[in-house]
Amino acid sequence: MTDGPKEKLKRFIFTSKINSKGEPQEEKLEVIIPEVSVMRNFSIMAFVARNLYKLYVGNIPWTVGHNDLKQYFSKFGHVSTATVVFDMKTGLSKSYGFVVYSNREGFENAINFGAHKLEGGALKVEPAGSGKNN
Repeated sequence: MTDGPKEKLKRFIFTSKINSKGEPQEEKLEVIIPEVSVMRNFSIMAFVARNLYKLYVGNIPWTVGHNDLKQYFSKFGHVSTATVVFDMKTGLSKSYGFVVYSNREGFENAINFGAHKLEGGALKVEPAGSGKNN
């Protein structure tokens, strides 16, 4: 009796080459996924890369925009993107956003910092996708 055809697995290694000071530093993350179509693998790889070092930031003051958020979180490491979520109808901030770091060092520095404050308000900072903030 057989368990059916064995699924082929594909191994991907993502490499970050910039540390929080902008200096070269190699850091690797290995991801193993089932081998499927090439395009689907690229979609999965892109998703993993985009969300690897992503933070949810809540309680963002309404006066803070994308650039302000990026500038604040850049002191912890190299920020790839920083986005404040805005309501499509009103154009007003929804008071939360996301920050993506290019490496683990910046991500961990921001998580471990303690109390984040921006424009006098206390921010809620946690890893994105932790279940509370998707």
